[in-house]
Amino acid sequence: MQASMMYMGNWIYEGSVSELVPKGVQITMKDAIALSYQRWSIQENRGTRPDLYIEFELQQQEQKQEKQKQEKQEKQINIHRTLPFRIAARL
Repeated sequence: MQASMMYMGNWIYEGSVSELVPKGVQITMKDAIALSYQRWSIQENRGTRPDLYIEFELQQQEQKQEKQKQEKQEKQINIHRTLPFRIAARL
């Protein structure tokens, strides 16, 4: 499989930019899946780059924790906004 590179916000095949195809030839989903499977398959626990999968997994965990933290903060803000209304409703 050819090497890829980021060009104008898209992953394209290296050397595919020409006058006929000024944006380059984009990588297909089939090629992307094949490449990811070659790098590391979690189900079969084999591949050439387990370190890439570990790095990806850590990034996903960090993003999930950050999202949970933001949601928790939003819930706390909403509780404080509605508390005066709840007190007023009881009176």
